[in-house]
Amino acid sequence: MTPRLRDLNRNLDARDRERATLANAACEPVSVLVPFGKHRGRSLGWIAENDLKYLDWLIDAEVRSPSLKSAIEAVWKIHEREIADLVEEGE
Repeated sequence: MTPRLRDLNRNLDARDRERATLANAACEPVSVLVPFGKHRGRSLGWIAENDLKYLDWLIDAEVRSPSLKSAIEAVWKIHEREIADLVEEGE
């Protein structure tokens, strides 16, 4: 396999993984990985369990991917009460 073909296969594999992750967002939003920021590469579920303040920040972040935005909203909704309590404590 030539180096160019190997690179093409890697790119296709990465795109396929991204598509599969985003396709699962509707079913399993907690498994969606965040591709930016201080928790880059972490799942929304991990973020919800370890850094609710960051999850609260994500809900207002400018996210270009509609699938990622939907997953963030779904996970945020699950933890809405905990986040509200956390915000009240901080005031």
